[in-house]
Amino acid sequence: MKPFVFRLDAVLMLRESEKQVAFDAYGVAIRKRQKLEETCHQTSQYLHKLREIIAQQRQSVFPAALQPAFMNELQDGEENLQNQLKQLARAEQTEQEKLDAFLEAKTRVDVLEKLKQKRRSSHQYAQYKEEEKELDDLVNARYAPTF
Repeated sequence: MKPFVFRLDAVLMLRESEKQVAFDAYGVAIRKRQKLEETCHQTSQYLHKLREIIAQQRQSVFPAALQPAFMNELQDGEENLQNQLKQLARAEQTEQEKLDAFLEAKTRVDVLEKLKQKRRSSHQYAQYKEEEKELDDLVNARYAPTF
């Protein structure tokens, strides 16, 4: 039986490496998004605590000199949170793009693997048929009646 040779093995290996690169890029995008989510969460918690402190201060005697400092800090924190949310939205979009690129690369690899499997099956079937024919010829040549 002749060994099976898939002529597109080099292309398959190249596509598998592209798939791995796309997978790694997708993983980096996920980590970046998660880090930004954590940063947004921390900033949100900080603003919540700052609002609680302001509410507690206002229940007692609240010096007027502290009012601008608290309000500036609150305003800066909210601007910072808005910027972080914009970055998070961009990171989510980038993550989706990386996922799409990975899925495209995976599809390209899957198509070649399916083609390889189909050609392997076809090759094996042809080889079995050829061997069967050779055996039939041997049997017929040995036991064929001679006139």
